[in-house]
Amino acid sequence: MHNMMGNFGNYSSNVGYPWMYNMMGWTGFSWVFMFLFWAILIIGIAVLIKWIIHQNKDGVRGKSAIDALKERYAKGEITHEEFQKIKKEIGE
Repeated sequence: MHNMMGNFGNYSSNVGYPWMYNMMGWTGFSWVFMFLFWAILIIGIAVLIKWIIHQNKDGVRGKSAIDALKERYAKGEITHEEFQKIKKEIGE
């Protein structure tokens, strides 16, 4: 008896859907592209995490040595001579 629905539901035949089996199967070099996709994704996430951690460290570190020195001088904790001496020592 002939199927009245044609090939509808007949997945053993790729008539009408030749693209479906090529995209779903691991034919040719498609595994290389899948590997590259996951590698790039994982490396991208790792770089993003490293960048975020680096940004947080810069925020925690706060001010530079010269900024701390200027702040001490402004508060009157050190004299002008001490300020100049320390400034030379840190290379500013």
